[in-house]
Amino acid sequence: MTTVLIVGAGLAGAAAAQVLCAAGVSVRLVDKGRAVGGRLATRRVTVRDPGGDERSVRFDHGAPAVSAGGSAAFAAALERAIAAGGAARWHGPAKPGDIVGTPAMRDLVANLLAGRAVSTGVTVRGLQRERGAWQVATDGEPIAAERVILTVPAPQCAALLGECAPAQGTVAEAARYDPCWTGMLVLPDGTQEALGTLQPEALAAAGVETLIANGAKPGREGAASLVMHASAAVSTARLEDERETMRDWFVALAREELALPAPLSAAAHRWRYARVAEPVTLPAPYDADLGLGLAGDWTLGPDASDAFQSGVRVAEALLAAR
Repeated sequence: MTTVLIVGAGLAGAAAAQVLCAAGVSVRLVDKGRAVGGRLATRRVTVRDPGGDERSVRFDHGAPAVSAGGSAAFAAALERAIAAGGAARWHGPAKPGDIVGTPAMRDLVANLLAGRAVSTGVTVRGLQRERGAWQVATDGEPIAAERVILTVPAPQCAALLGECAPAQGTVAEAARYDPCWTGMLVLPDGTQEALGTLQPEALAAAGVETLIANGAKPGREGAASLVMHASAAVSTARLEDERETMRDWFVALAREELALPAPLSAAAHRWRYARVAEPVTLPAPYDADLGLGLAGDWTLGPDASDAFQSGVRVAEALLAAR
């Protein structure tokens, strides 16, 4: 039986795993994604250039960078990741001190999780408490665990906790998120310099709040790739639009408003739970009677440092209750 099962392998899950493993606790992590990272996400696309050659280009289509904020624990973890080659300081159009994973954002989390057992592509379908342990239903083999820590977005927590821990589920229901549509464009070679001069306010009136020349980040391929984040207002209003519709919207803005050439590849991704708008206050991050912990940015605040610190907090609470 697993001692502690952590559901979600983003920053909160990685932080909890670090603290628990350092204390000698056996930990297993599962995540429904194809790779670790959560919203520190990376997508790889294959493009064909005009000469017919194919190449892969990666996009950081979630959080473009992170900073330590006021978390000393996160600052120390970032410094260790930089020393290990899993992260680097970014001196581009970001706030001073911002850090990116290398060669992709998700590699920052992968570095924090080095040596930990992580099962990706595993979706948790239900939780049931039986005889002092958890029976965890997944889309594969069930998992038995003495304790469970949920680090997934609040709506997913609420859905899992509705019957087995209704009080915690009700708290999770109160958290609110802003969604975000993300556009990803690969442009012809020779446009890298033009992308580097783009200013975020260039498309503010059209409803795009972030422009990132992704290929200019440390450790990237140097490809002419552009990431665009729609504003919360636009993303909310167009939340149920088709991906193809939003892809075409991003392309039209790039061509008409930024005077960029036709992209070699374009895609759009919908983040339903992109950024916490209203976090909640947990009565306690860990319930010793249930053997249940909750963590995630929705329990503290909207920043990456909040997510990390929430993972530290729930792990320390679990250790204190043993």
